Amino acid sequence: MRFGARILISVLLLTMSMPVAIVHADSPATQVRVETRADGLGTVVTAQSLISGNQLTVYAISRDSSGNFVANVAADTWSLPTTTGGVVNADLVPSSDGMSAIFTGNLVGTATIEAAVSGLTLVDSGTITVTVGPAAKIAVHGGNNQSAAVGTAVATDPSVLVTDAQDNPVAAGVSVTFAVATGGGSVIGGSATTNASGIATVSSWTLGPTVGANTMTATHSGLTGSPLIFSATGTVGPAAKIAVHGGNNQSA
Repeated sequence: MRFGARILISVLLLTMSMPVAIVHADSPATQVRVETRADGLGTVVTAQSLISGNQLTVYAISRDSSGNFVANVAADTWSLPTTTGGVVNADLVPSSDGMSAIFTGNLVGTATIEAAVSGLTLVDSGTITVTVGPAAKIAVHGGNNQSAAVGTAVATDPSVLVTDAQDNPVAAGVSVTFAVATGGGSVIGGSATTNASGIATVSSWTLGPTVGANTMTATHSGLTGSPLIFSATGTVGPAAKIAVHGGNNQSA
């Protein structure tokens, strides 16, 4: 290899190994931004989706009028100036020194994040959209603890609600199996799926032929709360037959 080529390669390798320089401002800070990194190498937090249960760490970064990095500063206050849905201010927790904050996605909704420092122009984050997480829980939604005449269907079709770990209803498509457990009744539509509101409903539950307790299960393996147990009581039905009980075919 020629000597000049070796020098060029050495210079390139040295350049590649050098850290990226941070330009520190010589002029005073004029703005405070909600950014992705504490060292000035980040950017303003852009609009993004955050799955419920996940977290986002943000930093209060001061810059001069030309956008040069000044410092990771302690914000006077951290807040969510705009929110929708189930997002609340408590979802944002500042660090003890005020230089950063952690936003946790809980209930579905949106928010922007703001770090305020007196005298500086505020540059908030883009809109953070909290989305539903994976199915994690199943609970009774309706139709439990009913009574009906033996051999007839309960008035309210039993239903369940499937949610993520933060109790957001999970959208359509989660399968739930309804099956008679005791009492000898029957179900129609025992293989159900959740609708857009996270609710799955059996088509009907007919109680068994004997007065007393009936139970039915609703199952989705792996979900907290599964299997659920629905209870119903079979009662005496309305008068339908008459027959001789005694005193027939006598003589006197």
